[in-house]
Amino acid sequence: MNKDTIEFFLHGNGKPQVQSGLEGEPLKDVLARLNVLPGDGEFCIHRRARRRDADDEARTREDTQVPADQHATLGVLRVRELRHVHTRAVRRIEVTVYFNGKDRKRKFSPAATAATVLAWAKKRFKIDPRPAPTTCWRCVRTAPTRGPMSIWRAAQAGSKSLEFDLVREVTPQG
Repeated sequence: MNKDTIEFFLHGNGKPQVQSGLEGEPLKDVLARLNVLPGDGEFCIHRRARRRDADDEARTREDTQVPADQHATLGVLRVRELRHVHTRAVRRIEVTVYFNGKDRKRKFSPAATAATVLAWAKKRFKIDPRPAPTTCWRCVRTAPTRGPMSIWRAAQAGSKSLEFDLVREVTPQG
């Protein structure tokens, strides 16, 4: 592989795929070559890979992602360092979380993770944020989502809303 070639994870519909492009190649050209250019009302977002146990400050940065300039080169966008590119993403996704007969809504960046939504929901529903050894919580609706998975992957392509049920995952007996 050429030293000017950059490998990155391209997130679209479904599982992320490893793709590559030249450092001096504009992002728009890479997306066109891969046939994943964003349509009207959709954007391309690039972000840093995140650890599961991120602090609140990191979650705030994650929630303020802005669309990438598609005319900038992969080198200028620091794709070699950031490693993740999300395409065909809407700017904000309205997330509704249901718990105990009540619901709460908030708009998140499509790059926000399920862990971020879970932390927000636990705070809004006044659930103790400290993990108890016998209780785990997760957000589910049609498919379980966990930790570092971005909420955009759980949403339908181009969808601007997403719904979750907040459920207790495990309650050991005895």
